[in-house]
Amino acid sequence: MIKFVVLGHRRSGSTLLLCDLLVHRNVYMFGELFNESEDERRRAFVSGLRGCTVARRRGIDENRFYRDGQDAAAFLKNLVFYDHYWEPVAVGFKLLYHQARNDENGRHAWDYLVADKDIRVIRLVRHNMLESMLSLRIAYQTNEWARLKNETESPVAVPAPMHLSPEECEDYFNQIEQSQEWARNMFSDHRLLEVDYESDLCRGFQNTMHRIHDFLEVPRRRARKMLQKQARRTPAEQIRNYQQLKAHFAATPYAGWFQ
Repeated sequence: MIKFVVLGHRRSGSTLLLCDLLVHRNVYMFGELFNESEDERRRAFVSGLRGCTVARRRGIDENRFYRDGQDAAAFLKNLVFYDHYWEPVAVGFKLLYHQARNDENGRHAWDYLVADKDIRVIRLVRHNMLESMLSLRIAYQTNEWARLKNETESPVAVPAPMHLSPEECEDYFNQIEQSQEWARNMFSDHRLLEVDYESDLCRGFQNTMHRIHDFLEVPRRRARKMLQKQARRTPAEQIRNYQQLKAHFAATPYAGWFQ
């Protein structure tokens, strides 16, 4: 059995990757086991149990999802990364940088992942953090976090152009950079695969999923993008004070995000 974690920040392509791994017959893919919402945690836990005969034999069901106050390390060890005996599978879950941070028992999840060098890490990177921040703001406003391809229901209305202050942009950029650097250092001794949102997921999805299959030592299968891109306006159209931000970041490493 191969153990792994998909690590990244919000709006970095993790749901797109997760959707494809969910349908791989040799992968048990849990979602956000430490999401802030209990309902989301339950759904995330159920997704990884689907079709698992070993879980049924052990009496593991959807009611054993993670709850606040539990020891997160014990939860991962006993209810996620349990021994699958003869099954040639990879078992993993999705973890965002801000999750499992609110209490000491929750933070044990990070301690466990860092300490177990057998756990492989798929680290997602979205280089254009302006687009990531904008996507996050729109998702909060519309409450639409993912959209399936060929979905018949009409998409939610695009929000009116919004104002982003230079200060809040800098705070967001710094926060993501610090999280990425921390993860790079803490998991430096793990087997790690870095996946780039722009070039790997958006423009090279099939080859990228084959790289991930190889990394997880499961058979390659034809990958399908199950989600459609939600952005319907460019940042220049969606950000009311775009020119102000462009001038503010002109002499910084972020200048290339402003066309």
